[in-house]
Amino acid sequence: RARLGDGAAEHPGLAVDLDLADARVLFREHKFTEGAPILREVIAKARALERHETAIIAALLLGPMLSDLRELDEAERVFAELIDACVARDDRFHLAIAYGNRAWLWTARGAIDRTEDDLRLVIQLSREMGQAHNERVATHNLAEHRLWRGQLDEALPLARRGLALQSHAGEGSTRPDRLLLARVLAARNDRVELRSVLATFDAETDLADDERITLAVLRALAADDNAALARAISEIDAVFAQLRLELAVMAARRSTLPDDVRPGLIELAREDPLWAGRIGEL
Repeated sequence: RARLGDGAAEHPGLAVDLDLADARVLFREHKFTEGAPILREVIAKARALERHETAIIAALLLGPMLSDLRELDEAERVFAELIDACVARDDRFHLAIAYGNRAWLWTARGAIDRTEDDLRLVIQLSREMGQAHNERVATHNLAEHRLWRGQLDEALPLARRGLALQSHAGEGSTRPDRLLLARVLAARNDRVELRSVLATFDAETDLADDERITLAVLRALAADDNAALARAISEIDAVFAQLRLELAVMAARRSTLPDDVRPGLIELAREDPLWAGRIGEL
């Protein structure tokens, strides 16, 4: 902005790109109320200037923002226009990201099947383009969805595929992928392979609280140690709601879920489309 100075009139394309940069910062800081109006203006200006990539990236951010703000009808319109624009320009890279981001909308609407349909489209498009990172993200998210819906026969190969992609073609740690595979194995009660996967965490020292608590539950399950499981379950309030329900169901199967926490978990499950059909397991 300092270099642009007063030259916005001479360089309107650069000016609108700088507005997009501001909005991206707000998106990353989860300041959606502040960011959404900026993105609306960016999209309008970018389209007028035929700055197509700027408009597409702005819409990729605006759709999730509006979904989080519960402005769902506008979010659905933004995603529909975004997808049409990507198809019209044969922009398959951003089309895959658009389908992935639209999960924010379907999750907010409780449309779980539509979320999974979009994730499958992301996987298909990413394989066609050789975009391993995008495929891995969608595969990981779909595996977790299938785990939470109790569809373990599909969750397992998806979790393995996500780990393979991250191991061979990804950047950064494989820890989230190894942990997801361990969670699926625990849900399947496959203790032999579960112990093997958990051993890869023995040297990990910089665990976040949710990782530490999840690993404590999984290790207790792998060791068939109900006392350790009861201690681990006593901390699950510190993890996010869907993971809390996942761990609670595992404990309930072994009769180590305290009676006094069950009502709160049942109420939590009722409010979640992924878990509403599994209340009986608690």
